[in-house]
Amino acid sequence: MPSFLLRRVGLVWVATVAALMGACSSSDDASVAGQDAGATPDGANTSDGGPSAEGGAGSDAGATNDAATDAPSGPGLAALSDDFGGATLSPGWSVLHPELVGVSVQGGALRLEATADSLWFNASQGPLVHKTVSGDFMITSRVRARSAATPAQPPAQTIHLGGLMARDPASASENFVFIVVGRDENDISVETKNTVASVSTYTGPTWPSGDAELRLCRVGSSFRMLKRDIAGGAWTDAATFDRPDMPATLQVGAVMYAHTQAPDLAVSFDEVTFAPVTSLGDCSS
Repeated sequence: MPSFLLRRVGLVWVATVAALMGACSSSDDASVAGQDAGATPDGANTSDGGPSAEGGAGSDAGATNDAATDAPSGPGLAALSDDFGGATLSPGWSVLHPELVGVSVQGGALRLEATADSLWFNASQGPLVHKTVSGDFMITSRVRARSAATPAQPPAQTIHLGGLMARDPASASENFVFIVVGRDENDISVETKNTVASVSTYTGPTWPSGDAELRLCRVGSSFRMLKRDIAGGAWTDAATFDRPDMPATLQVGAVMYAHTQAPDLAVSFDEVTFAPVTSLGDCSS
């Protein structure tokens, strides 16, 4: 074949291949665009508005609004604070064991009322209204533990308490610390509890009423808990626990429990504030 014909055939072949490659590329781009249009953006909350409910008694099954990878820390902690100025619990909170507690917002306070026998001890679980927090933090609230039937009085039944908790949700066993006020086995007290691998130790010195301002503070592996009169004043150390086993990300919030078949406990929280800390000394500021 003459050389000029060979060159012409070669040019036609190159043009044909280029056209076919362009068509395939357009088809692939259209497919990718279709996938992107249906994708959920990273970090988007696809749950219904309102607090999530987690599992049943003794289980953490169920979704939570707070993804561990998006857990606030440092300066972002202040945004987790809640003055309960609305009529319902904001969707930023999640509720562990809603079948054990009535949750409401009234009079500028979060109110938790026991509806069934519950206990936070060893491997037993009770209700917890929480947010997910990473790293060092400080949580503070004015807490009132009262008889649901006689709201002007502290609970008359034993093991009726409420306060603040930090808990590892990922562990196969129970790992948490808390500070609570109410009636323990002996009298009205502010109790602190440290639970490691589902083994709890606690102490509950006498307190003058069912009301107290409570604070739980984490710096590294140290968890410092403080208490003071609900009207204010100087903070008093309640306990400090060293927990190097605790992960960076924890459930932190309002806890309560009433260990009886006919509970009579309502615990109110007049605002819950979160704040960053850099040292254990910051916890008493």
